[in-house]
Amino acid sequence: MAKLKDLKVTIGLEKKGLTKLNADLRRTKSNFRRNFGDIQAAVKNAGRAMTAGLTAPLALMAAQSVKAFNQQAKAIAQVDAGLKSTGNQVGYTSKQLQQMASNLQSKTLFGDEVILKDATAQLLTFTNIAGNQFARTQSVALDLATRLDGDLKSASIQLGKALNDPVSNLTALSRAGIQFSDEQKEVIKSLAETGRLAEAQTVILDELEKQYGGSAEAAAKAGTGLFKQLQNSIGDLSEEFGKLIAEVLTPLIPKITGIVQKISNMSSSTKSAILTMAAVLGAAGPIAMAVAALMPVIAALTGPIGLIILAIGAVVTAAYAFRKEISGPLAA
Repeated sequence: MAKLKDLKVTIGLEKKGLTKLNADLRRTKSNFRRNFGDIQAAVKNAGRAMTAGLTAPLALMAAQSVKAFNQQAKAIAQVDAGLKSTGNQVGYTSKQLQQMASNLQSKTLFGDEVILKDATAQLLTFTNIAGNQFARTQSVALDLATRLDGDLKSASIQLGKALNDPVSNLTALSRAGIQFSDEQKEVIKSLAETGRLAEAQTVILDELEKQYGGSAEAAAKAGTGLFKQLQNSIGDLSEEFGKLIAEVLTPLIPKITGIVQKISNMSSSTKSAILTMAAVLGAAGPIAMAVAALMPVIAALTGPIGLIILAIGAVVTAAYAFRKEISGPLAA
């Protein structure tokens, strides 16, 4: 009997031990889950922070690239329009003029998009300036703008007028402080009146190069000029990235327009439901970051409407991704 009693006591103790061990295991499992959840949340938060840290500069770079590409494209469009309206009387193709502007950028402080817009496109309106005289005129315009501390567009127009019609407009250069001797004026007038306009232009350009030649290049080599040239070079690279981004996103614009029309036709209750789902973006993490990254680029291409549609699309995407966590009518 003693042995049976001892056995019962032993079994009872073992049972209590197993119960205690089981409880300890459950507590350990619960603690593990809680700690794992904390780790998981920390990793998730770190991931979001890293995503934000990466997408912010990338978004800025993308927006700047699209903006740079847009400026370059508009400048080239003005040159192309000038060539078309004048029947290409200048004797250069658009590609050649672009290369000319790029060469001038490499040794001055002016970006090629500025040269194309404020010098090339302006000088194309003066149909008596062509060939090598046109190339020289662009270079002289940059020198004048640099030395006289004026803007390139004004210098180009002023110079273009004088070369296009020296008899009537040479005095305009004199009023700006550009001097010609009386003998030079007579030679220029005589050449122009006898149909030797190119020779008259050569006399003018020779004198301007003598007085102002090299000003633009000298400025690029002085002070922080090299930094400006570096900035222009980086701008060229940025334009290339912007072109690629635009090529990818531009085809989406018709689709965005279609979405705008569909949303406009929705009922007020549906629109309210869509706006209510914006709260989901708080949990979307990477989706929200992706939207933030795309917004500057979409804004550059489509304007405010594109941003509105992108935001709504992000809300819908986030709601779909987290639909299992949404309760009530939004889960449907």
